[in-house]
Amino acid sequence: MPRDLNEGLIAAAEIGDQASVVSMLARGADPKAGDSWALCSAAEEGHLEVVKLLLPLSNLHVRNGLALELASANGHCEVARLLLPESFCAASYTALKLAVDNGHRKVIDLILQNQVTIGHLALQVAAREGDAEMIRLLLPHSDVEAILADTDFIHGSGCDLLLTCLPRPRASEFVESHPRLDLPRARAMLAAYSLRQRPTPARCQKARRRT
Repeated sequence: MPRDLNEGLIAAAEIGDQASVVSMLARGADPKAGDSWALCSAAEEGHLEVVKLLLPLSNLHVRNGLALELASANGHCEVARLLLPESFCAASYTALKLAVDNGHRKVIDLILQNQVTIGHLALQVAAREGDAEMIRLLLPHSDVEAILADTDFIHGSGCDLLLTCLPRPRASEFVESHPRLDLPRARAMLAAYSLRQRPTPARCQKARRRT
């Protein structure tokens, strides 16, 4: 019987049937069953009132914060707003990536505004994963100097990518002033990147044709 109730709760949450969710809970359904899958289902479908009902009774942090990730991936901004303050940094970062991948601008802006939730970890993770798009998105919301003060980080490939995403004067200033960097290598890396960004004759001809 409890298993049937739990399955009924999940099914009701998935379709946003608030009355049935209340009924199932009153009859003894466990909202934490299946790693709080009822909450995840409601979040995925954007059923805000059901999420409000289940959130205090569920475990938001199971499956690494899947409820927030599902809401963000599907563009359910108000559900994400409700879940975000209770979520861990790692879940917030994954949710941001999913919102970016699916073009949900409101969710992107919401998560970026909650910098305390994301933390500086997000920019480091993006750099280590080689995700230049995410780096550029996060840069205006991050304390780059604090991140670059991490000795382990500055000796990895993620640091190189982060520096190439910074405005060239800022990147050069950091390279020249940081005592722990391999200065010749860092200068060479920035110079090589700058050469790759210069317009070639073929690019210039294409640009002229478009104007």
